Amino acid sequence: MDNLKTFMAKRCEHCPLCQYARKEPDKLLGKIMHWHGTWCPFWKAWEEEFGEKSKNGEKAGESKA
Repeated sequence: MDNLKTFMAKRCEHCPLCQYARKEPDKLLGKIMHWHGTWCPFWKAWEEEFGEKSKNGEKAGESKA
């Protein structure tokens, strides 16, 4: 399952619309794409693999205690 999630995250990372949305989150397209991310499995996989929590050394769903 991790290979599938990694594949999906990489597809999202290279998507031109998703890239623009992450760079310009306050613009209309950025807001639409963020909403789209609430149900898109590729966006969710990207968040788990490359999102803010991953940048801080955590996987999504984990917390430092």
